[in-house]
Amino acid sequence: MIAKTQFLARLGLDVYPVFLPQQTAPWLLTDREAVPTEWTVREEDILDSEWQQWAKVLYQPETKKQQALFLDALARPAKIWKLALDPSATGKVLPIYMQRPQPGESLAVALLLPANTSARVVFVEKAGVAHDAEPADSETLRANITIYAKLADNAELDITYIHPLYEGENSDAYLRTDAFKACLYKADLAKGANFRWTSVNLGDSLVEKGEVYLHEEGASANVGGAAYIQADSEQSYQSHIYCLKPHSQCRIHNHGVVESGGTGTFVSISDIAKGAHGTEAREDNRFMTIGDEAKAFVDPTLLIDEYDVKASHAATVGQVPEDALFYLQSRGLTRNQAARLMTAGFLTPLFAR
Repeated sequence: MIAKTQFLARLGLDVYPVFLPQQTAPWLLTDREAVPTEWTVREEDILDSEWQQWAKVLYQPETKKQQALFLDALARPAKIWKLALDPSATGKVLPIYMQRPQPGESLAVALLLPANTSARVVFVEKAGVAHDAEPADSETLRANITIYAKLADNAELDITYIHPLYEGENSDAYLRTDAFKACLYKADLAKGANFRWTSVNLGDSLVEKGEVYLHEEGASANVGGAAYIQADSEQSYQSHIYCLKPHSQCRIHNHGVVESGGTGTFVSISDIAKGAHGTEAREDNRFMTIGDEAKAFVDPTLLIDEYDVKASHAATVGQVPEDALFYLQSRGLTRNQAARLMTAGFLTPLFAR
C-alpha cells in the first residue's frame, strides 16, 4: 500500500498541510510547514440536531423512486470536526485525507466560512484493506460521511470529494452493492455566497445525497460530479437545491459511465420558491452505457412557484456509439482502449464546468 504522501502527490496535494480527521495527530506536515493558523479546528460531541438534520437530506419525496435509505440505518458519529476559516484568509486550499470508513463507522465534518472569504477543500478518500471487508447484514449500520457547510455573505467554498479507486488483489470488495457507503452533504448560504460541490467516483458503490439552501439574494450553487460505475456495483446521486430569494443561481451537472452489470442513478431537484424572481436554474444529467446489461436512470425535477425565472433541464442515456469505436479501432486502438478514451472524454468536462 502506498504512503499518504505518495498518494497525495498523485493528486498534486502534497505541497499543502493536510488535515487527518481519523488520526490522533490531525495534521500531516513537512519539515517546512507549520500547522495552518487560518483554520480553527475543534472536535466536539455531535448534537442530536446536528445528526437529525440528515434525515431531511435522505428524505426527498419529490423524486419518482421510493426512499430506500433512512437515518437509523447509518452509523451515528460520536464526534464532529468543526473547521472555521479565519476572516482574513482567502483562496486557501485544505486537503482532508481519510480512509474509507468500514461498516459501522462514520465521520462528520462542518466547514464554517465568514463573510468575504474563500476556500477550496479537497476530501481525499483512500481505500482501506479491501480484503477485510465483509458483506453487510441487516443489523450492520452503514458506513457514512456527512459534510455540513455554512457560508456567510459573499463567502465562496469549493469542495471536491474524491472517492477511492481500488487497486490490487480483492479490490472489488467495496464495489458490491451490499457494501455501499453513504456520503451526505448540506450547505446553508447567505447573501451573495457561492457553493460548489464536485464528486469524483471511479469505483465505489455509493449513495450520495445533498441539499443546498440559497437563503438570501444572489446566492449560487453549482453541484455535480463524474461517476464511473463498474460491473456489479451501484452508484446513486441525488441533489436538491432550494432557491429561496431573488436572483439565485443553481446548476446541477452530472456525467456517468456504466459498465455492463452496473447500475447508476442521477436525481436532480431545482426548487424555486415564491418570490425568488430572477432566479436561473439548469440541470444536466447524462449517462453513457457500455454493454447490454448496464442500467442507468435519470430523474430531473423542476419545482417552480414563481413566474419570472429561467429554468431548464436535460437528461440523456445512451450507448457508446459503435461508429466512434470503429473509427478509433481503425486508428490502431483496441476496443477496450477506444472505450476508455471515450469514457475519459465524456467525464472530463465535469472538472471544467
